[in-house]
Amino acid sequence: MREGVEINICKSLESMKTFYKLNCITRKRHGLPPQPYYFFKNIYDFIISRDLGIVVLASYKKRAIAGAVFFHFGEKVIIKYSGSDIAYQHLRPNNLVLWEGIKLYCKNGYKTFCLGRTELENEGLRRYKEGWGTEEIIIKNLLFLLRQLESCSRGSMVGDK
Repeated sequence: MREGVEINICKSLESMKTFYKLNCITRKRHGLPPQPYYFFKNIYDFIISRDLGIVVLASYKKRAIAGAVFFHFGEKVIIKYSGSDIAYQHLRPNNLVLWEGIKLYCKNGYKTFCLGRTELENEGLRRYKEGWGTEEIIIKNLLFLLRQLESCSRGSMVGDK
């Protein structure tokens, strides 16, 4: 904040478009293709516009440099997506975005704040999240293969030829 980074807490489609540009920059930096714009348009239509989430944007000299999308349900919050322009990393806008989200949700009585999934081998991101005083838990996934489910519904068991 001392450096002039400003925070805006938003619920507009325009803010989602701004976030999407930052998300594309971040995904490119990580060697990943970005999700299509309509994916985030749907998040706006079905979550943000229904008051189930917010977009927090950090700007510097009127330029968006970092942002995050938060979802909230009941007393729980998750930071679901984040993105930033690495050219401004020295200003630590991601920290400010997260801090402002935490403060807002605490002020409004939310009880649980999740920083989202992280691959076990991503030590840097795990260390960043740990620095916020988080509790790390293992999340187990169950994968269903539709082809196997279709076989089961026709009377054969998984593994049957």
